[in-house]
Amino acid sequence: MTTTEPRDRRAEQGSVIAVFRGGLVCAATVTLAVLMVVSGCASAQPAATASAQPAAAASVAPAASVAPGMSARPSASLLVIARDLSYTPRELTADSDSTFRLAIQNQGRIVHNLTIDQLGVQLVVVPGQTQSIDLTDVPPGTYTYYCSVSGHRQAGMFGTLTVK
Repeated sequence: MTTTEPRDRRAEQGSVIAVFRGGLVCAATVTLAVLMVVSGCASAQPAATASAQPAAAASVAPAASVAPGMSARPSASLLVIARDLSYTPRELTADSDSTFRLAIQNQGRIVHNLTIDQLGVQLVVVPGQTQSIDLTDVPPGTYTYYCSVSGHRQAGMFGTLTVK
């Protein structure tokens, strides 16, 4: 009996180690998955940015600074409220011959953004925060704004900005 005890103990220790190693692998996998999701959502810059190239006739500047030729005060402010998988309102209107401030306030629980490809605009906003950008000389037209986080546009996070 004394010769079988160490083997049994070793077998028990081996199964505990296997379970422990399996738990570590599982924890590491979950951690990696979470980091990938977070980095995917936060890959955009955390502040208001003018990404890509703005339309040739539109001037885009962060709200914190005023670009040459822009008035210090926008004549109108447009606010979009982002909740998880929805925007309110879904239709905005602005004048083409004025400077207006476009803002997004995140009342959701995850990072969202407001992207307008045609104007090279992307405002990234964390929960509980607001980001804005001043736009001037935007050509008349209809522009689609949407959240570029994977699956959000398809779930209903989009709207229309009409510039007259």
